[in-house]
Amino acid sequence: NANANANALQAKHEQIVDPQLLRNILMQIHRYVDELNKQKEQHLRELETARKKFKKSMHQISLIGIDTDDAKEIKEITALREEVERARQDKIALLRSTQSEIDRMRSEMRQIGKMQREKQQTPVSSTTTSSQSHFGWPFIQIWSR
Repeated sequence: NANANANALQAKHEQIVDPQLLRNILMQIHRYVDELNKQKEQHLRELETARKKFKKSMHQISLIGIDTDDAKEIKEITALREEVERARQDKIALLRSTQSEIDRMRSEMRQIGKMQREKQQTPVSSTTTSSQSHFGWPFIQIWSR
C-alpha cells in the first residue's frame, strides 16, 4: 500500500512537471498576461478620452461664460466633474489590479521555470515528490473564472 502511494505520488509528480504540460501552462499564462496588458492599454485609452472630453467641456464652459447664479448649470458641471473623477478613480483601481495580477502571473511563471530547471537537473525522488506536492496551481483557477 505504501509502495502504491509512492508510485502514485511519483506519477502525479511526473505529470505535474511534464515539460509539455509546463509549456502549455506557460503559453496559457503568456496569453493571459497579454490579454491583461491589452485591457490595461484599453483602459488607459478610455481614461485619456474621458480626460480630453472633460478638458474640452471646461474650455467650452469658459468660452460661454456661464452665469454663476444659474444653479442648474453649476450642478450639471459639478456632476460632470464628479463623474469624470469617479471614472478616473475606477480606471486607476482597475489598472492597479491588472498590474497586480500581471505581477502574480510573472511570479508563477518564475516558479514554474524553477521547477522545470530543477526537474532537468535532478532525477525524481520521493523527497522531490513530497516537496512538489506543497506547490499549488492557483493560476489554473483563473481559467475557470
